[in-house]
Amino acid sequence: MASDPRDSGLTPTDVKSVAAPGRRGEVSSDAKITARISRPDSDETPPPLPPSPAAESAARWLARTHAGAVPEITPRPTPRPELPPPAAPQAAPPWVIPALLAVTMLVVGIIIGALLFGHRGKTCPPTPTAPAHG
Repeated sequence: MASDPRDSGLTPTDVKSVAAPGRRGEVSSDAKITARISRPDSDETPPPLPPSPAAESAARWLARTHAGAVPEITPRPTPRPELPPPAAPQAAPPWVIPALLAVTMLVVGIIIGALLFGHRGKTCPPTPTAPAHG
């Protein structure tokens, strides 16, 4: 019997190595199977980079230019303009609710009528042609 070239040997292929209920201790565990996988060596953390040559001169320049140049300013809160009180909501005219209700009932009736009495894609039979009188 020739071995399959795609078989890596990591999964059990014979009947004896398949786990039966209650007999899991007799089968190789996942840890044993994954232990055979080759893993790359862990990379060590490289040493830190040396300080930049311009870092010291930049620090001196910042210390020289910002030493006491920026005064502590506390911002004043901006005054809020006074808004007029909101207007009281006006009541809708008495005909609005019945009109909306009537339109809603009309739309629902059209939809129900189309569902109940629609042909749903069926075609009507052709009308017979009458013989010509002559």
